[in-house]
Order: sequence, then C-alpha cells, then structure tokens
Amino acid sequence: MRKTKAETEQTKEAITRAAEDLFSEHGYENVSLEDIAAAAGVTRGAVHWHFKNKQGLLLEIRSRIEMPMEHLHNLMISDSCQDPLLALADTLRKSLREFQDNPKLRKLTKIVFKFEYSGERESAGGKSPEQRAREVLTEVLRSAQERSSFSVPWSPESGALAFVGMLSGLLAEWVRDDTEFELIPDAEDVLMSVLDIWGAQLTHPNEKSG
Repeated sequence: MRKTKAETEQTKEAITRAAEDLFSEHGYENVSLEDIAAAAGVTRGAVHWHFKNKQGLLLEIRSRIEMPMEHLHNLMISDSCQDPLLALADTLRKSLREFQDNPKLRKLTKIVFKFEYSGERESAGGKSPEQRAREVLTEVLRSAQERSSFSVPWSPESGALAFVGMLSGLLAEWVRDDTEFELIPDAEDVLMSVLDIWGAQLTHPNEKSG
C-alpha cells in the first residue's frame, strides 16, 4: 500500500532524528546508513530514497540549524517588523539560549562546522550557512538603514560581512572541547554590544530597573 504524504513525512522525520542522535553521539564519520536505518526502524533503502546518502542527511540537519536565519528573513518581509535591529537581537538571544540549553545542538554544530571546511562541502553545492546568513543580515541592515536606525558609516553589505564573521568565530570557539566560553553570557554580550553601537535600543537582561 502506498504511503500517504503524512506517513512519508513521519518517516523522513524519524530518519533525521535518528541521524541527529547518532551523529551527536558517535560523530559523522563513525555512523553508517545501516546504523541510521536501524535506529529509525526503517530499511536502508528508505534512508537512501529520502536523502540519497549521509551527506544529504547532514545537509538536512544543517538546514534546521539555520532555521533562526530563515525566521528572521520572514520577519523582514512581513509588515509586523517595526525595528529590524531589535528583531535581529531578539532572534539571536532566543537562538543562543536554545543552543546553550541543548547539548546535542552543540555537537551537531561542531559536526556541521567540520563539514563546511571539508572536501565534501565543495561537492554538495549550494550556499554555505555563512553565505545565507550574510544575505539575511544584509537585508536586515538595509531595512534598518532605511529607517535611519543603522547609524555606523558602513554599508549593509560590509556590516553583514563583519557581523557574520564575528558570529562564526564565536560559534567556533563555543564548540571547542577545551573552551570555557559560553554563548550566554559571553557571545550574547559581544553581539548585543555591537548592535548597541549600531543604534539598536536594547534592554539588556542583566540591567536592573531603577
């Protein structure tokens, strides 16, 4: 009997969840499609049909890690966004908290970082997370500039390049095994300070009302 669309999506989700768990526990290189199929309760053929190979699965996981940027993009094109820099700050704070509180996300981020600088990344094609982030951040800063709230003498493009480079560096430090660096408060303080300089009117979590 042919599966319904909902059943197909459930199978895909089960495979993705199994891959996330196995990759985070054992590392990308040490997990086979057979391992993923067994953990998901499906055949190897089902994994191959949905994702073709391990690389396809990793790209799916990467897209989920990138979801905050897509959420921010959707905010920018909606009529509800009144302050682009505040929207950026809010998205960053929520994302940093989610990553900080989820050990599996930390491991998966480390795997994705390693993949991005490997030969496999070149064969995968498409845009890297940094490229997509620069696109969205350029959109945010251009919108802020139009509202006269982006007050530094940079272009939206150069501002996005600098901010994404800094964010990538902070994440790279966070996923190191020997680091004491934390996303909250360390990365949050750095990123919010930059947004303050750029003209965002932020309320800082550590500030006490007088």
